[in-house]
Order: sequence, then structure tokens, then C-alpha cells
Amino acid sequence: MKFGAAIVFALILTGSPVSAAVITFETGVAPGYGPGGPAPLGEIVANQYLSSGVVFTTSTDGGGLADLVAFASNSSYGINPGYLGGNFLTATTIPAWGSPGTVTVQFVQPGNASVQGWVNGSAANPLSFYVRDDNGASNPAISVQFIFYDVYGQQIGPTGNLANSGLMANTFSFIDLTGVNRIVFTDMGPDGFVLDTLSFGTVYSDQLAAISSVEAVPEPGTLGLLGAGWPARGRVSPRRRAGSGTMAGHLAGRRLRRFPRRRRLCFWAAC
Repeated sequence: MKFGAAIVFALILTGSPVSAAVITFETGVAPGYGPGGPAPLGEIVANQYLSSGVVFTTSTDGGGLADLVAFASNSSYGINPGYLGGNFLTATTIPAWGSPGTVTVQFVQPGNASVQGWVNGSAANPLSFYVRDDNGASNPAISVQFIFYDVYGQQIGPTGNLANSGLMANTFSFIDLTGVNRIVFTDMGPDGFVLDTLSFGTVYSDQLAAISSVEAVPEPGTLGLLGAGWPARGRVSPRRRAGSGTMAGHLAGRRLRRFPRRRRLCFWAAC
């Protein structure tokens, strides 16, 4: 039983390591204009990078007044023409200036979105990303905010904001984060923003869900039964010793004589 508990503990801590990766949106998605624009329409970014352990999701305001759509784009389609580079993720609020929406970068077990994952930001493998918002250098209240969370939904580190850099575009790099399960970007404006070049180190997948059915330690009720049965065993043994002169009785008597205190061993102080 102790051996089983040790195995469970090791699985939770180590998880399943997966190689580091960089997502630049150059492959895996087709760029274009946003929803409602002319052809070609940019492909909605969701689980195209599941094999790397990343899933993208967006939120709405819940009232149907505004939707945040994350799609692949390119400066050649007139979306953020000032951006230098190839493809990127564009988060656009429809209609513009609706309620603030979010884009969530979720780390999962590669190939299996139902199993949680996490990454660490370190000097060897920083957790970094590029963010652009035309309002980024003016006011944090209308810029892009980002928050890190662990697998338990607890915030890790302080809340970040593009406006704090004093720039419309900036690459943020973190080397002292541990156990990041997701990054939530909020379009505070909300007038849309660009996300690109998401770089992260080893992805670990949480094995807790896979082993939740394993009983490593007996429940308190089971332990209570064991504790109650042990003194009863001690009371029965002397009768066996005083019983018939069979070989089984003789051996039982010898065991009790050789180890007279063993029958007094008890798990509970009450016995």
C-alpha cells in the first residue's frame, strides 16, 4: 500500500514532459480577413496546435452584445498593416467597442485537450509572447491585460498589461513562473489586438485525472475495521494455544511463545 502511494505522488509531480515549442501561426492555419470581411476569411484559431499542447479559446459577454473572435491574419490583408512579420493571431471584438472579451491560451496534454497541462518559465526556456494594441501605450484601462493561472485556477504572479511597457507592441518574457496552466488575455478596449510568437518550454500533462480512481490509501472506515479486528485476534489466539494437541495448534502455540508481545500490538491507543 505504501508503494502504491509513492507511485501516485510521483505521477502527480512529474507528469509527462513534452518538448518545448514556438507557435508563430505561420503553419497550421490559413490567414485572411476577419469574420464579415471579404474573402479569404481568416481561419478561426482553436485546436490547430493541440499536438504542441496548446488550445485557444475566446469568450463572449454572455448577452450577445459582443463576441471576441480569434483568427489567423496577415499584414497583407490590411489587418494591423504596421505589424512586421508573417501570420499572427488577431483578436477582434464584433461589433467593435463592445464588452471586453478574452483570449485564453490553455496548456494541455498534447493530443488530448481533456487532460490539463502546465509549463514553467525559466532562464533556459522563457515563457514569452508578442502583443500589439494601438492603445497599448496610452491607457491600461483600454489596453491588453494578461493573467497567468495554475491548474487550480489560482493566479500566478501579478497582473500584466501592455500599457505598462509604454509601447503599442512588445514581447514579454518570463523566467520565474512555475506551473502555468493558462494565460488569459483581456481586450480592455475593446478594439482588438494581435498575439504572436508564443514560446514556451517543456509541457507537462497532469496525470491526476487519469489516476483518480486508484485507491492508494484505505479510507478511514477501512482503517477503523482493521483497528477493531486486531485486538479480537489477540483474544482468540490464546484459545488456539489452549486447544487440541494438533500440529496446527502446536505451531500456533510455539509462535505465541516465541513472540509473546506481538499479539499485544495495536494500531489504536484505545485497544
